[in-house]
Parts: sequence; structure tokens; C-alpha cells
Amino acid sequence: MLTRTLNARRRGLAVLCGLLLVAIGLTAAPPAGAAVSPASERPAVFRNGTWFLRPALSSGPSVSFGFGLAGDRPVMGDWDRDGLDTVGVFRNGTWFQRNANSSGPSTSFGFGLAGDLPVAGDWNGDGRDTPGVFRDGVWFLRNANSSGPSTSFGFGLPGDLPVVGDWDGDGDDTPGVVRGANWFIRNANSSGPSSTFRFGLAGDLPVAGDWDQDRDDTPGVFRNGTWFYRNGLGPSVVHSFGFGLAGDLPAVWSRSRCSPAYSGVCVPPPPPDLDCGDISARNFRVRPPDPHRFDGDRDGIGCET
Repeated sequence: MLTRTLNARRRGLAVLCGLLLVAIGLTAAPPAGAAVSPASERPAVFRNGTWFLRPALSSGPSVSFGFGLAGDRPVMGDWDRDGLDTVGVFRNGTWFQRNANSSGPSTSFGFGLAGDLPVAGDWNGDGRDTPGVFRDGVWFLRNANSSGPSTSFGFGLPGDLPVVGDWDGDGDDTPGVVRGANWFIRNANSSGPSSTFRFGLAGDLPVAGDWDQDRDDTPGVFRNGTWFYRNGLGPSVVHSFGFGLAGDLPAVWSRSRCSPAYSGVCVPPPPPDLDCGDISARNFRVRPPDPHRFDGDRDGIGCET
């Protein structure tokens, strides 16, 4: 579940930032009818109120900006369901979210308590990330970016580190906990059995992401400025790169080229408008507002056969 300054005071630097934004994928759109793949995850770190975002899983330059305060806990999510993960911080039970990766005003609300560990995810598969907190082995999840009631369940133990991912690629984020180097993940937002595996070392900070664009999340860790990740839940090649410093807090972000209205398939948002004859996918889940009108009978299934 699981860390992103544009400084335009001078014209030359503004142009450079604009080029970097294109490289990150904030402005590019796929051509009509082109094969589209989901966005790869990208690394971010939070350091005493400053975010550093990088557009690739590698060492190199970053975009940096101020958002939050020293001591805040960073979270990133697609708060407004536009396909872009943006910054948020958790401060003693209050969330501050922004719908752009830059300094500026934020939306705030209370959810959780001081000392909770924040997480964010799409708990109900509606394409929007919303808050959760982990408290001594109990998870509290909410399906709106506001104060209010939550769903709670036990998963993990006091002292575990929470991590969130779409472990099975079904479009819903579900819980995981890391205990030392042992990972415990579950494909439902409830108490119950878990799958277990080892990855990383005790003291690492866990992250998760769809590193290889295959639509399911797999583990990663941040260790004193170095990232380690692999593309499977089981034993597989471990990739690593340096980004950040010891003491930074990691986060993961992405810019999706897929409309969040369609689960399990990657269809670009309009324009242009597409119909079922333009894509090969069939019988996939559709969420409102269905911008391509694939769900003609409004039963929640697109391009039915």
C-alpha cells in the first residue's frame, strides 16, 4: 500500500521540469487503439516534510517539493480517481491529502489515532484510494476520504509493519504485515488465513507495487537508501537501486494509463471514445461512470459475450 520541488522561478528550469513531467508520464496519452499497459510503480521518499519523486525504478534525478511536516507519516494514493497517485501525510490522527504532486493547499480530515500506522488502498475496487490505519494488530478501513465509520478486523500482531497490495490482481487492495523478514498477506479485507513468504531483512521498511506491470503487487523493501524488489511472491530475481537516504520514509506511486472505471483490463480513458469492437477484453467489471459506455445494460459487466 505502499513514498513524490517543482521550482519554476526561472524559465530555463521551468522548461526542464516540463520535460521531466513528460518523462514521468503526467502529460502523455496513448494513441487511439494502441495497446495499453498499466503504469509501472515508481519510488518516492519523504524527508522531514520534503518529498522526492523519481519517474523510474532506478537511481537518478528526482522532482522535489514540500508537503507536510517533519514527523508526519507519508502516504500516497489516487484520492480523486484520476489515475495519478498523489501525496498525503498522516499526523496524529489527521490526514492531509493533495491531488497534485506539488506544494499547495490540502484537504484534511480525522481518521485514526495518534500512534496508528497509516495505509491507503482501494479497499472496495471502485478505483479510488481511501484511508486505513493499523493499530496493534487491528486494521481500520474506510471507503471515503473523510471522517466517519470504518470496517475493522484483526490481522497481524502488535509490532508488525503494515503493507497493502493487490496481491491477486483482482482490483482490490488487501492487507499484509511484515514481521522481521516474514511477510503475511491476505486476499480479503477480513480476519483469516494468510499466505507467507520471506523477503528482506529485519529493520527494512516494506513497500509493495506492481513493478512489472502485470496487475498484481509484489514485495519490496527500503533499506538505508537502497530499494529491493521482486516480481513474484515466491522466490525470484531481486532487483535493486539506490534512491533516497538512510532515515527517509519510502512510498510508491504511479501514473496509470488505464481508466479506473474498468477492472482487470487496461483501457485508456477518452478521448477518443471506444466501443467493444475496439478492444479484445470481454466480461470485465465496470464501475461508474463508464466513460466508454461498455456496460450497455448497466449490470456492472462490460462487453458481455
